[in-house]
Amino acid sequence: MSDFYLDFDVFEDDTAIIKKIENAKKRITHNFKLAIHDLAVEGVEIVEKNAKMIVKGFEQEGALQNVLLKERETKYSISYIIKNITQDGTYAEFGTGIVGKYNVYKNNALQWEYDVNNHGGKGWYFSRKKHNNQMEWVSKRKNNTFHTFGIASQPFYFISGEEISTKALEFLKNKMIERW
Repeated sequence: MSDFYLDFDVFEDDTAIIKKIENAKKRITHNFKLAIHDLAVEGVEIVEKNAKMIVKGFEQEGALQNVLLKERETKYSISYIIKNITQDGTYAEFGTGIVGKYNVYKNNALQWEYDVNNHGGKGWYFSRKKHNNQMEWVSKRKNNTFHTFGIASQPFYFISGEEISTKALEFLKNKMIERW
């Protein structure tokens, strides 16, 4: 384990000591930004692992399509967002229809609404087609259609967020030690 220290002589010129402190501050800031990026990449891996374990059915393909976005960077901080870019992933996370209504999302702060088209016990038919390499849901009754009553919430993002929160401090600490 590497200890953090500044090596200077008390008889050094004040400007030399200040320069060493400023350089150490820059190094700490730079290394912390790298560690935060590493945590975000680890977060994507956690989301994908949980999507594979939790999400069942054809929604899994959509749940695995995640993008890591740098949200904001200031002089001393940086933040990232892990975002799912498909409807399937969203539907898997929150659930849909009458099934989702009785198996709701763990933290419904977003007030996700279930069975918004009032299909109730009748359910609905849908087909899927590719459009610009994205799967689209189409509510038409034709040849290759599916019937559903919806799906239960499969909160892979929520569970991943809890897992990342639990691991973050230790992960960042270890990354800073590695880089020092």
